[in-house]
Amino acid sequence: MSDPMLWQARAEVLRSDLGEEIALLDPLKNTYFTLNATGAVIWNALQTPASLEQVCRAVADEYDIDPAICAEDVKQVLADLRAMGLLMDAPAHAGAS
Repeated sequence: MSDPMLWQARAEVLRSDLGEEIALLDPLKNTYFTLNATGAVIWNALQTPASLEQVCRAVADEYDIDPAICAEDVKQVLADLRAMGLLMDAPAHAGAS
């Protein structure tokens, strides 16, 4: 699962908690998005630069599953968030641990 890319939520995207789900507002596009509970875990993990492995670990910890099991699903969510313009690539030196 070693992917050297780091991901991070765009700081200007606003969030609002809706129980286990969250709503996101991209003020640049004036567009709302909602994420289910799993998407919310992923979004929370992206508040600082995070690798695919770190995001998978956050999901795995929340749902008590092996990180490798959710890797493909997490990759898809990251790709979707990026396609919607909600993520930015974080600098490689940003310090994923």
